[in-house]
Amino acid sequence: MSRVIRDARRRVLHGVTKVRGLLPQRVSDAIFHLPDTLCPDARSLAAAEGWRSTDLGPHEIRLPEVMEGSSPEILAALERGVRHPAPGARLFAVEVPRARVLGQTCTAIAPGGCVLEDISPDIMRDGRPHRAVSTRLFAQPPRRLGGRIGLAGDVGHKNIYLWMFDILPRIELVRAAGFGEIDRWILPQSNFPVAGELLARCGVPAESQERLGYWGHVECETLVATSPAGFRSHPTPRSVEYLRSVLRPSASIVPGATAGGTSPPSTRRIYIGRRGRRRLVNESELIAALSPLGFETVYFEGLTLQQQIDAVAGASCIVATHGAGLAHIIHAAPGASLIEFLTPEYPKMTFFLLAGACRMRYGCIEVKGVKASSGNAAARDIAVSVPATVDLVRRATGD
Repeated sequence: MSRVIRDARRRVLHGVTKVRGLLPQRVSDAIFHLPDTLCPDARSLAAAEGWRSTDLGPHEIRLPEVMEGSSPEILAALERGVRHPAPGARLFAVEVPRARVLGQTCTAIAPGGCVLEDISPDIMRDGRPHRAVSTRLFAQPPRRLGGRIGLAGDVGHKNIYLWMFDILPRIELVRAAGFGEIDRWILPQSNFPVAGELLARCGVPAESQERLGYWGHVECETLVATSPAGFRSHPTPRSVEYLRSVLRPSASIVPGATAGGTSPPSTRRIYIGRRGRRRLVNESELIAALSPLGFETVYFEGLTLQQQIDAVAGASCIVATHGAGLAHIIHAAPGASLIEFLTPEYPKMTFFLLAGACRMRYGCIEVKGVKASSGNAAARDIAVSVPATVDLVRRATGD
């Protein structure tokens, strides 16, 4: 969609949103079936309405130990991107009768048409109201779901990182609330190939899933909903602990661990290559330099979920370009090191923070986008300084 058409569409939708706001709530809801107000504090609303709510512990992030020799410019950009929780910030759950959930983004709506913003926060708002009240002309009438429904769905559902850190941790939070057995789980409709396997490992079989697409709209007899596990692209130590327990529950952290759970020091070192976007154009040169240092080369494309986990499990040093597959570093050896390639145009702090959540050491190298390659800054092929990479690897491994 061109920018002109997109901007025109937004103006039309914003105009309709204003018109809806002039109508009585019951009239607006009967015609459009959309929410028209925002509630920034679900816990206060729960207290006022007499709904159950519970505290689920502190909202915390952890910064990593940064390796000397990392790019200072990239590090500065990563640190600027970090959003720290407010002092005393807490995770929570609420139980809402007759709540609705709208669309593939799984937006939670309280009775009366109020979007629960601190359960379903917006992203990329660019000055507009919340997506649920400003990006649709209308919605389908809600379909009713009986029983106690758990809300696990979130905005992100297109890659493994988004499933692992935006969706799956909500399952743990819903269960930790202790409000009772969940009859069905609301999740986004998704073509992501391993979503079903990820959910099965979390104890959510296919028959208990209620998948919502763009036109999906349900009203729940009782909805158990939680705050997000963390800010967008801000993985937390709690999420890491949960994901390790369900995705790789055996006692071993590295190959050769004993039955008691103790692990010998790992010497596995891996370079994770890419065959899709953000390919490393001088990869053969890098592999030739890393191989004598004991590095294996791994490509996730074409591997099963278990094969991807096994490829990273127990690694003591990981070198890779930024990409969603780095979510698997949660299975690296305790105290492992991550060296990430990042461009100045796309300095995402996701795996900087994930390294911290995993108690890993972190290093970053600035790479250059190849002008001849197609795509935006997030997709462009890159070239890396092999000597700079080898130097940082030696600092990480002590070789």
